[in-house]
Amino acid sequence: MKKILILSILILTSLAVFASDLIIESKTQTFSDKEKKIKLDGGVKVKIDNLTIESPRADVSIRRNNKLDTATFYEKPYAFEINANKKREVKANILQVSLINKVVRAEGETQSIITEGNTPIVVINADDPLCRFIGENNRKVY
Repeated sequence: MKKILILSILILTSLAVFASDLIIESKTQTFSDKEKKIKLDGGVKVKIDNLTIESPRADVSIRRNNKLDTATFYEKPYAFEINANKKREVKANILQVSLINKVVRAEGETQSIITEGNTPIVVINADDPLCRFIGENNRKVY
């Protein structure tokens, strides 16, 4: 019961600190005080303003000041951001997302696609290292 209360307080306080809207959904959520992580399993969906990340499971790390920091998504996650008629997508084996500044870092078998309307403008495929997708503020893919 104490862990659920702590988890609820952490999520609510971190939501109040962000200027953006943050919604975290999953079938199960557990908190590890020792690791300072929230573990999410089953149909994980995280929304930060117009950025959405979907994955079977994820971990959210918590800073020393009990604020949410970085979410790591596993098992071929998918991230996308829609602005007007442009859509930016990233797929990979692992995605790390900064919940503070909405930077998505993709690792392993990455694919990044930018579409305008229904037409793909840029498609980047990489077998390994990392592909970086920067949301709202910087509008870059590299």
